[in-house]
Amino acid sequence: VLVNESFCKFFGLSKDKILGRTLYDITSKNLADYFTKQDMEVLETKKTFYLPEATLRDASGTKRVLCTTKAPLKDEEGNVTHIIGVTRDITENKMMEEELLRAERFAAIGETAAMVGHDLRNPLQVLMNLVYLAEEIFKGSSRECLEILEKHGLSDLCSRIRDQIGYMDKIVSDLQDYARPVTLSIEEIKVKELLDNIVESLTIPSNIKVSNEVNEDVKISVDKALMTRVFINLITNAIQAMPTGGNITFRACESEGWRCVSISDTGIGIAKEILDKIFTPTFTTKAKGQGFGLAVCKKFVEAHNGKITVESNVGEGTKFTVCIPSREV
Repeated sequence: VLVNESFCKFFGLSKDKILGRTLYDITSKNLADYFTKQDMEVLETKKTFYLPEATLRDASGTKRVLCTTKAPLKDEEGNVTHIIGVTRDITENKMMEEELLRAERFAAIGETAAMVGHDLRNPLQVLMNLVYLAEEIFKGSSRECLEILEKHGLSDLCSRIRDQIGYMDKIVSDLQDYARPVTLSIEEIKVKELLDNIVESLTIPSNIKVSNEVNEDVKISVDKALMTRVFINLITNAIQAMPTGGNITFRACESEGWRCVSISDTGIGIAKEILDKIFTPTFTTKAKGQGFGLAVCKKFVEAHNGKITVESNVGEGTKFTVCIPSREV
C-alpha cells in the first residue's frame, strides 16, 4: 500500500502507522467497510468505480465532502493485481456552491420583498382600521346589543383578528428588513430604559414574569430603531418558547471591549444539533413562521460591528446575547 500526505492527514496518522496495515487497523469499522465495499466492487467488475460525493468525518471529527475514483490495475492476462484510488476533498467547492445558491435565493427574496411589501401592507392597514372601527361601534351600542355581542364572543374575535394582522405585518417587516441595505443613525441609549419601553409595548401573558436586571447606567451606541427591532424579536421568541409560562430575564455586562445584553427564558429550549442554523434565513422550528426574525437580528447586530450568540438546553431554556463594541461605531 502506498499513500500520500493528504491521506495521512485525513486519518490523522503518519505513513509508518499506515503502511502494511489494513483499513480496519487504522480507522473505524464503518469507515473501513465503506472503503472496502468500493474495493470489492472494482475487483468483481474489473471496472472503474466513481462516487461523485460522500460526506465523512476526518480524524478531527470534522465533516468533509469527498469525491472518490477507484480504478483496477491489470496484468497482461487481464487480472486485477492492484487498485489505485484517488479521493479529492471537495468540501470548499461544496461550501462555495451552497454560498452561491444562498446568494441567489436571497436575491430572489429581496425582489419578492420589494414587490409584495407595499401591496400587502396597504390591505393589512385597511383590515386593522376596520377592526378598530368595529370595536368603536361595539362600544357605542346599547346594553342589550353589547350583551349579545359578548355572548357570541365578538370582542374576543376582534382581538384575535388584530393579533393575526399584526403577525402578518411582522412577516412583511422581517422580509423587507432582511432585503434592504442597513443605514445606521447612531445615538447613545440607556439599555434598561429601552428594554422597559419595549416590554410596555408588548402583550406579555400573565403567566410570564419579566425581570430587568440591567443597571441604570449601562449605555450602548446604536441605531435605536434597529436595536429596538432586535430586542422585540428576541423577547417575542422568548414569550413563544414558554406557552405554559415562565421567566424572562434581562442582564448586561461589559467584557474586553464589548457591552453585552442577554435575554434569557426558561422555555422549551433549542436542540443542540440545530443551534448553528437558527440565524439562517428561512430556517425555523415553528409551525407558524417564515424564519426571518433571527436572521434580521443577526443582520442588524452585525451592521453595528457587533455579534449575537445563543446558548440553550432543551427543557431548561435559552439565552441570546447581543454584544456591541464599547467604542463608538
